[in-house]
Amino acid sequence: MMDLNKIMIKIINEWDPIDFFPMAPEDEYSNEILQVENNIALFRNISTMR
Repeated sequence: MMDLNKIMIKIINEWDPIDFFPMAPEDEYSNEILQVENNIALFRNISTMR
């Protein structure tokens, strides 16, 4: 099973919301992916506090 990071990379790179690919490096959206992962982690923490 793929981990969350690999899944996020695959989804966002395939989506390519700004049409950077194929010219951009593979890690072009790494900052955005990190932000999404941080938000998911924060939501999980808030959810477990209930």
